[in-house]
Amino acid sequence: MNGVIVYYAVSPVHLRNTQLIAAGLEEWTLRIAYERDSPWLNAEAVAGVPGDALAFSPSHIPEPLWEGSVKAVLFSTLQPRSGPVALLAEAIRRGIPTVALEESNQIALNQGAINNYLLPADRVLVASEHERRGMIDSGLPAERFEVTGWPFYSGRTGKVSPEHKTRQKEILGLDPKRPVAALTLTGLYNAGSGEASRKRELTLAAQGLPEDYQLAVKPHPTEPLKMLAPFLEECAPASVAIEGMVPIEELLDASDLLLNRGASQVCFEALLQDVPVVVLDTGIETPFHHLAREVVVGTEQELRDAVRYFGDVGMTYYKPLLEAHLPLAPESARALTCDRIEAIAVSGLRDAQQCLQALDLALFQAWLGEGRRALETLQDVDAHVVDIPLEPFARLIGRRASRQDLAQLQEDMGSGFRLHLLKSLWVRQLVMWGERPSVWDVRWLDGFPPSNNPVWYLATVREWAFHLARSGQVTEATDFVEKVHEAHPFVPEFAKVKNDMGVYLSGWRGRLVVSGRNRLVTLLKRWHRTLQR
Repeated sequence: MNGVIVYYAVSPVHLRNTQLIAAGLEEWTLRIAYERDSPWLNAEAVAGVPGDALAFSPSHIPEPLWEGSVKAVLFSTLQPRSGPVALLAEAIRRGIPTVALEESNQIALNQGAINNYLLPADRVLVASEHERRGMIDSGLPAERFEVTGWPFYSGRTGKVSPEHKTRQKEILGLDPKRPVAALTLTGLYNAGSGEASRKRELTLAAQGLPEDYQLAVKPHPTEPLKMLAPFLEECAPASVAIEGMVPIEELLDASDLLLNRGASQVCFEALLQDVPVVVLDTGIETPFHHLAREVVVGTEQELRDAVRYFGDVGMTYYKPLLEAHLPLAPESARALTCDRIEAIAVSGLRDAQQCLQALDLALFQAWLGEGRRALETLQDVDAHVVDIPLEPFARLIGRRASRQDLAQLQEDMGSGFRLHLLKSLWVRQLVMWGERPSVWDVRWLDGFPPSNNPVWYLATVREWAFHLARSGQVTEATDFVEKVHEAHPFVPEFAKVKNDMGVYLSGWRGRLVVSGRNRLVTLLKRWHRTLQR
């Protein structure tokens, strides 16, 4: 054996992905790392996976995780949460290469926004040049991203046999004699999917499909059927509900057509299996809008026309879309990905700008409320190598920065994700010291939070809104919460902030109620952080 490669997994899907990668790294031992307080993984869930698995917490990464000559750490996600930040920081401290594997076409399917790959790993292996370019355009270093294809597809390619399709329909409780249109749903309130868009999808599918079709609806794996049931009863009562945890390949085996918002990797999986895809237009931009416009539908008639259209042209119509977003066949992508992981592990390849990498890591640590760790990370940064002033940054982490410090940081950190983290840290300092926001502060926070994963900034949105209100800037507070709600109507938490602001401004009783709620939220956050330690 060449050594050990640690694989950070978050969900059962990642456990499957781990096994796919392991098959291409036969000379290596793969060790799974998962978070102790994970809602999706535990010792029982990882027991059936080959190799060993260890749980960790943000405050305690067990030493056995690093035994046996660990040569690389793979990340299934790089979301800015305490778990992956802590694991990444420890790997960087030990000089171990860190590699993230793009599990879905984030840029193409998320309207150009990044969800999982913001943390500064040494390398991120992505599905296509479109993905690579989108990451770079978001302000991330170009040298961090390499195209190796999408390696996480292990199903068949091409059509399933008629006999197997019939059997699969029967297994899922569908009529084997009628064609099946499968509607796969994004998690409610995720990726721009609110109640209105969900009802539109279901109504359009139920009323627009040709009469001979039956509609099978599958929610996101994390969503129970009881959450879906009211929507089906109202919008698609004749449809068949499929449990969210049913593997998607089993539903695709029974399907003659896939309906989707065009914002899910399942679209590409369906096309690989020669299952035509029709996109139900809910107002979001998708790859289909650019490369397969005829199958993007917004009315019942357009849905019926699209079903006839792909019946005439066949799967060749989708070829340009697959060439742009899945340029490599799944087997080739997996082989190239594994070869690149092995090369990085053997060579010990690290980020060419390790000081800038450490600076970004410190920024995320500070944003997560881990100021002590952020200051420790800054100690590894050579001030002569980076253009960002370290002393003003350290003062901001300690919540004692001057406005001159902030102006300097704003100029040197530029735009993109750094800017919004900077805004969050400044809001916390103003709140901590009870400092009245200036006109410049109000103007600077206009447009916050960003469209890229706005829920990450929910706590800061609430802090800023009520700090304005407490400072007597009622108009500014109400304008802010109204703009946030209008910009992100699918996020119920922002609607609650707006509602709470109305209660707060209603009088002393309202202020007492909302202040109590805000205090409870703060205490719960501190309690959770204490448990993680």
